[in-house]
Amino acid sequence: MTYEFEQDTAVERTGEGEYRAEISANWNIMTVPNGGYLMAVAARALREHLDHPDPFSITGHFLKPISPGPVKIQVETMKVGKGVSFGQAKIVQDDQERLRVTAAYGDLNKRDGLNHITHKMPVIPPDDECVRAKIPLEFFKHVK
Repeated sequence: MTYEFEQDTAVERTGEGEYRAEISANWNIMTVPNGGYLMAVAARALREHLDHPDPFSITGHFLKPISPGPVKIQVETMKVGKGVSFGQAKIVQDDQERLRVTAAYGDLNKRDGLNHITHKMPVIPPDDECVRAKIPLEFFKHVK
């Protein structure tokens, strides 16, 4: 099964260390895509490029707004270790760097010990009892 977020964060390799993506308006806040969504697009390119599959940490620097539409993603390996790979991704639109991401990736399947902690999900009120923002947030149509 393919999910909407998976489709909207898809990347296509176009060359060595180069990818393209189509930024969707589905995750907009007003007229620009949500920053977490944009970082997820960069993270997908890094996952394809680096030697390790799982993001351990990601930091984003938003240099200019990104609009829905085509972008280029340039990725670079900074260092590869036995358990962790470090890399960076640049999202470029209209020949201008818009977002720079640095990240550390590892492989959770090869880690010993505790990989995650499971907590009970918090109690969330039904949709009709939630307060919605008064501004048009497109991504509310795509998440519950």
